[in-house]
Amino acid sequence: MRVNEDAHKMVCYQSLLIVEDDPRQSCILFAYFQSMRVEDVVIVGSINEARKALASKGNSVDLIICSADHKKLTEHLDKTDYQGSFILLNENPDSIKNMPNWTDVKFDFEGTLKKPLTKRILDEKFSLEKVLQTVSKNNFESNITAADLNNAILNDEIVTLYQPRLDLKTGQIIGAKAHIRWHSPEKGFVSPIDFLPVAEKTGLIFDLTFSTIANIAKDIKNGGQYWLGLKIAISLPLAMLKNPHLADALKEHMNLVGIACSSISLEIDGDITNKIGSSLDLCLQKLADAGFELILKNVCSRTVDFKIIEALPFTELNIDRSVVNNILTDVRSQESIRTIIALARKIGLRVAAEGIETQEIFDLVKEMGANYAQGYFISKPLPAAYITHTLGSVAA
Repeated sequence: MRVNEDAHKMVCYQSLLIVEDDPRQSCILFAYFQSMRVEDVVIVGSINEARKALASKGNSVDLIICSADHKKLTEHLDKTDYQGSFILLNENPDSIKNMPNWTDVKFDFEGTLKKPLTKRILDEKFSLEKVLQTVSKNNFESNITAADLNNAILNDEIVTLYQPRLDLKTGQIIGAKAHIRWHSPEKGFVSPIDFLPVAEKTGLIFDLTFSTIANIAKDIKNGGQYWLGLKIAISLPLAMLKNPHLADALKEHMNLVGIACSSISLEIDGDITNKIGSSLDLCLQKLADAGFELILKNVCSRTVDFKIIEALPFTELNIDRSVVNNILTDVRSQESIRTIIALARKIGLRVAAEGIETQEIFDLVKEMGANYAQGYFISKPLPAAYITHTLGSVAA
């Protein structure tokens, strides 16, 4: 057995087993290796689950990262034909480097990682800087890198704006969609079109989402009575839904920032209905059980199967803005919206129309029976203080 603290100068893992009972740490690890396109990442929370996972794979895993009761697992591994690598997660790695059992095991002990994990700690261990540099969709001239975005999150350069959602029956503001914007001291305004692909590609989407929720919590608290009962919607990429510990991590974070899960609606792209499987089904159900409202967005009648939707814990459908925008000139768009509203009502779901830009479109979707409306005709995305002022004026 060799002990090598400077191992892994290149990441070449095809399969990983993560044994960690802290949902937040699990999410960080999952996102990090997902950004490296390691598709076979299994996360478990106990040694018994780890043994079962290893048995199902014939003890064939490239790397095990473990924090929970590592001694029992190493003893188990030593009795098998495990030939992969092992990394220990610990609050204080220096205190366990010289533990006697590491010199006796047959597999490769590749050192430690100190918790709480950060991107920098993982980068130092796995030397991913070269891989993560200059990731940008379609080679945008903005040349956004993972380091740029990570620093922006840490320095609170990502701001949250809110686009009001209107109840078409009462005319009242019942919530808002959270939009994030990056105001960089060096680059100026950076469009989400540029930085969101970087976030999803590198795994920083988890950090970005947690940071956005923290900003929302602060704005809800500052808004006082005027924000009571408002539902704030945020987008949740499919990449995050692949993490089996997502619901636990989000629930824990909501407790940390001090707001109820029911304050947040999670918008998930309608394309998910083409990717539904047991793991995604379970993740969606866990999110719903935690108290989050689930919204299926970008829906048009040709792209979703309502039989699948009915079996999932969604409460609302958002009609794709491209369909809404064409409603005045395209008969097929009108038919599509009427079909969506009728089928949604049949299975007990509310319907929102996004991208409303004119009075004519507003009136027509209201006449068709949509429940909610959102778009520049109602309001552009606004800072939290403007939302509070608007709600206060209405209350007065």
